[in-house]
Amino acid sequence: MPLPVALTIAVIGGSGGPVVAGGLSSLVAASLPDTAHGRGYAWDAATYNAASVVGPAVVAAVATLFSASTSGYLLAAAATGAGVLIFGVSTRPVDHNDRTPAFGTDLVSGFVTVWRRPVLRAVTAASCLAYLGLGGLTITAVLAARQWGSATQGGLLMTCFAVGATAGALGLARRPVPIAPQWLAALSLLITGIGLAGAAAATSVIPAGAFFLLAGLGDGPLLGATFHVRATHTTPRDRAQVFTTGAALKISAAALGAAVAGSVPVSPMILLVGIAITQGAAALLLWLMLRHVGSVTKVAAD
Repeated sequence: MPLPVALTIAVIGGSGGPVVAGGLSSLVAASLPDTAHGRGYAWDAATYNAASVVGPAVVAAVATLFSASTSGYLLAAAATGAGVLIFGVSTRPVDHNDRTPAFGTDLVSGFVTVWRRPVLRAVTAASCLAYLGLGGLTITAVLAARQWGSATQGGLLMTCFAVGATAGALGLARRPVPIAPQWLAALSLLITGIGLAGAAAATSVIPAGAFFLLAGLGDGPLLGATFHVRATHTTPRDRAQVFTTGAALKISAAALGAAVAGSVPVSPMILLVGIAITQGAAALLLWLMLRHVGSVTKVAAD
């Protein structure tokens, strides 16, 4: 089809991304007791990461055995099937005081809630900064692999990252760590930054793959920790809006990062260093925004 039509369809399809990535995850909190939120969201994050490993592999295999258009039909069928399965999702009823707000009010309330609650604001700002860098990681991995000998090995690097992220999320689900989720997010960002900095210093794909695996191990707990923060610092009434708002901001940041990585005329190693720096900067930003929040959060909770 003509490019403008394809782009229009992509925009329409992409508009559902925040609802899928955020709205569905908001249901986890409604399905579990408060004490199980951390582990529940670790499992939720693990499903995202596992899908990022299996999905591209299946699509690539179908494209190789059949055609790229067949892969496209497979993706469309998967999305449609998922939409049908959502009708089977049920959660405990939530008391909304018998009031149904207007769509515009709901849309604005997510941004207002994120802005007014310090921990939500800090974690959202840090995750957006982190994904401004991570959004360009796929492009950068391909460019780096080409410099090391074969652009096709860029997929191997991203697979290492996704496998590490899955392992990190599963590890957190099995053995939750006894620290607040916002500080777990900061630690995750630091580990991801260290891994990507190591990859930038590598001289071939094999050691770079090991560093991508380390970076993924850091990134895996980040998603679960972010979800946990959103669930803890929202009420059932505004939880879906906050999850969707956070997902929309993060997806937008990642898209901008991909555009920057694909357009700046610098070496892929410099890009990797830049992405690593954004992770460290996000951890620092999180610390700066949260260092005086402890007492405020405690008072609000009381």
